Amino acid sequence: MKLIIDRGNTFYKVAVFDNDKLVELKTYRNLTIPDLEAAFLSFDIKKSIFCSVGGTEKTEILDFLKGNSEFVSMTEQLVLPIRIAYKTPLSLGKDRIASVVGASQVVKGKAVLVIDAGSCICFDYLDKNAVYHGGSIAPGFGMKYKALHNFTADLPLLDLESESIDLCGQSTDTCIHSGVINGTLCEISGVIDLYREIDKDLVVMLSGGDADFIAERLNRNVIVEKHLVLQGLNVILDAIQSKIDKIFFLLLAVCMCFEVSAQNTLSSPYTKYGIGETDIFTNAVNASMGGVGYAMQRNNMVNYKNPASYTAIDTLSFVFDIGFYTNNTALKS
Repeated sequence: MKLIIDRGNTFYKVAVFDNDKLVELKTYRNLTIPDLEAAFLSFDIKKSIFCSVGGTEKTEILDFLKGNSEFVSMTEQLVLPIRIAYKTPLSLGKDRIASVVGASQVVKGKAVLVIDAGSCICFDYLDKNAVYHGGSIAPGFGMKYKALHNFTADLPLLDLESESIDLCGQSTDTCIHSGVINGTLCEISGVIDLYREIDKDLVVMLSGGDADFIAERLNRNVIVEKHLVLQGLNVILDAIQSKIDKIFFLLLAVCMCFEVSAQNTLSSPYTKYGIGETDIFTNAVNASMGGVGYAMQRNNMVNYKNPASYTAIDTLSFVFDIGFYTNNTALKS
């Protein structure tokens, strides 16, 4: 199983995935070692990935993950199933990358606009060729409420109102709610319409803590995937393992290649007439002893001239035998 950790501006989201299935999700204001120990005791966690946009993480958290799993820290340089065309990739939020990667797996072959509604509202555009171009960042609901309170003398600090808000407020509180909620909904609708002018088949996906709130009030066809960042991080972790597996099998295939040749003295002028030295089926150790090999039985070499010699190798040991054979020929006339 895999442990996926997304540290946002306010909370830690800690998820456990079994392949592509989200098994458990917990949210913490502060993540501690006992929290991680509980997860490792409850699940057979083999791999982990950590993504943070909330600052530098405590060393003990990262050390615990490194010591108890195959650990990966989320960066823009990891193996990704998308291509990033962003002009400043080093400044690109890791959560934005993860959310777009998650969306790319849900709507393969289609352009998608990901709207992540959390502390900020991020718009991220991925075209139908899986190329990420960027988007825009705007204040979220909570940030707007705080800005109205902090940058004015008398406006109160309000919380997001779940009830229906009229367009025309008739008190200071309802005017603030209308400005924040209705204004944000109009902003989102307008951005969606502008992107659909680029691609009329655009798919819109909503994610983040306020995704349901927006979807219920937005007069647009959208898909709600509240845990898109976590899903994207899970995809990235699998993509890294897939690349490692491909490299391993490529190396294995190279190591298993066989050479077939009739002559090994190809530099001889007689080669053109089919006259040369026959190739000797041997390795470097046997060749250094004049080709002797059938009678050799050692526990630290692979003697493929005599497979019966393998009985000398301990069944609990691992032998990796590699050698090099070179031949230097000088021709004189």
